[in-house]
Amino acid sequence: MERFIPARPGIDIGYGFNTLTGEVRGVAVDGDVETATASGQSAQSNSVVVESQEQMMESLNVSVEVSGHYGLFSAEGRFGLAEQSAFTSQSTYVVAKCVVENAFRSFSRPSVLPEAAQRMSSDGPDAFKAGYGDAFVRGMRTGGELYAVFQLTSTSFEQQRTIAASVSAEVQGLLAGGSVSASVEHLTKSSSQVSSMSTLFYQRAGKDTTISPVTTPDEIARRLKDFPSIANAAPVGYLAQVVDYQVLAMPPFDEVGFQQRTEALEDYARLKMKYSGMRAEIDLVRHNPDLFLPDYAGDVLAKGYDTYTAVINMLNRHARRVAGKEIEPSLFNAGEYDPALKELPVFVFRKKAPDSDLVPVPNLVGSAVDAAKSLLTSQGLNPTSNGVGIASGSKVPVDVVTGQSPAAGTSVPKGTSVVLEYNYVAANRFKWARLSRDASVLRKPFTPVLMKR
Repeated sequence: MERFIPARPGIDIGYGFNTLTGEVRGVAVDGDVETATASGQSAQSNSVVVESQEQMMESLNVSVEVSGHYGLFSAEGRFGLAEQSAFTSQSTYVVAKCVVENAFRSFSRPSVLPEAAQRMSSDGPDAFKAGYGDAFVRGMRTGGELYAVFQLTSTSFEQQRTIAASVSAEVQGLLAGGSVSASVEHLTKSSSQVSSMSTLFYQRAGKDTTISPVTTPDEIARRLKDFPSIANAAPVGYLAQVVDYQVLAMPPFDEVGFQQRTEALEDYARLKMKYSGMRAEIDLVRHNPDLFLPDYAGDVLAKGYDTYTAVINMLNRHARRVAGKEIEPSLFNAGEYDPALKELPVFVFRKKAPDSDLVPVPNLVGSAVDAAKSLLTSQGLNPTSNGVGIASGSKVPVDVVTGQSPAAGTSVPKGTSVVLEYNYVAANRFKWARLSRDASVLRKPFTPVLMKR
């Protein structure tokens, strides 16, 4: 199997790699290294408006699969940017990027080093994997990558979407060869019309002044325009081609156990995104009190932020233990690490929005969960799952909304989260986990924190 992963310090052609933990291991492979000689560069540049977690991950070229394997263990590069850009439905985002590919370096005829082959034949697959991982780095893509994330938040959901579209259009026009000065002028004007605008920036390639941090819209616009030249003058290896040892006729490792842990790590990555989004929304409200109704006291928000920070750290620890074979893959339960975290708070924040932005929350009780989510999304609201895992054969409704918050008929601004209560069969959703068919009902993961009335 072949995959491309973001390069990290210490990685290079020939090194072994643990695809579960993302750890670089010893050099196991050697061979002739060739560099593609195609003339010119390949550059991909665009700017898009992002309104979902899935769109955010796709825009940053970070998949759930890759996050599950490596992002849970690393805050480097794009993984760090993705974590800092945790999505909240209260904001609209613009992601601008430029990815430049120069030459591709790779082995032409890779072969296992004698000492590595001896480790496999003498000590077996587990010892080999401990020293050299389950895959090796066959090639490196050189050039560079640049990502900028604009987060726009306004009391008016429609206004922030309009401004986001304007920012994206100006950046896109610049990337297509438009005027830098005109684009900067429009970007500055657009950013002044929203109540809050923050920017995150990540660059890989360049040196000295060409890699110095930039934060304002005009600086980022200029850097995007100049980036192909920067990546040509001072390129880096930014993507590693990782290939399983089976291509070298090595015996396979424990494929069943490996697949089970892989699926578990991907589920942990999804859960981490959810927790990170909740924490990001709490942080947004804490730092922008003028945009939101005072439904929660400051100490409640601070406690909620600290709670999700602690839970994310526990989830990372749990994932490391699973990836490192310290424990078997299991459903993450923060309460097992800290009894005080058996149930987590979930908040419903409301903006100080104009009447034109208010929509009534529909009655969703009794509806199929997927249908309820689609209806909320179509009305500009954000469905938040609060499911209860149950055992097979339980005499309760499954995948049907049994409760909601806010209540039906409540007028809320677009972008507001609506919490959906429902039951699901845990064994069907988490097929990798070893769940008994007659297992007791799993504890509900969240406890709604009521708004002031």
